[in-house]
Amino acid sequence: MALGFEALAAAMHRYLAGLVLVPLAAFYVPFVSPYWTVPVGAVLAIVMVRLKPGSPIAELGLGPPRRWGHAVVLGAAAGIGLVLLSRLLLSPVIEHLTATPRDLSGFDHLRGNWRSLLPLLPTVWISAGVAEEIVYRGYLISQAAELLGNSVPARFAAVLLAAILFSLAHGHQGPSGMLLAGTLGLLFGLLFLQQRGNLWANMVAHIVGDTASLVAITLNWDLWLDHLGRHLFFAR
Repeated sequence: MALGFEALAAAMHRYLAGLVLVPLAAFYVPFVSPYWTVPVGAVLAIVMVRLKPGSPIAELGLGPPRRWGHAVVLGAAAGIGLVLLSRLLLSPVIEHLTATPRDLSGFDHLRGNWRSLLPLLPTVWISAGVAEEIVYRGYLISQAAELLGNSVPARFAAVLLAAILFSLAHGHQGPSGMLLAGTLGLLFGLLFLQQRGNLWANMVAHIVGDTASLVAITLNWDLWLDHLGRHLFFAR
């Protein structure tokens, strides 16, 4: 019985260590560019899972989906849908509630500047589209749910936890940006559950959504979408 409790305690410590260290590494690594801290966290997540006895890498959602075409089409549609949802509904409502705009000033240099956008896209695809999904969905949701018993309530609690950490990681966008990131984190988490723990649709959605958002900023379409969203809900 003592050995059983010791094994359980060791397993809990391993889970808790990963749930702290992986998002911490994704948030900050000394002397590493902010774009590349998340891939460091993703690599750590993969290592943590590989260290578990008998734990396949598919536990992170990286196994092949049941149908590749379905995952790609669903992910692309979800990515475009989330961009429109965030610009036309979520951002106007959240900014109205907080009375502060989302701070996206870090992307102002892209406006009308395709030469800056094109080399940035592969970095965003790797850092956000792939690495953030591994950290905040594939790892945090699967490990937190397993720690909590892997029941349906445990999975939804894990989605909420991952969304909160995803929100905190976007603190540089101000209160509105954090609330929006948390809301999108919930939606990405629900997509991950809907895909039965497979991550490929999430990664496609994230890549397509971020690409569409950055292209919109480059073309200044984001300003028009923001204006349209505010007009639809708050025009007098």
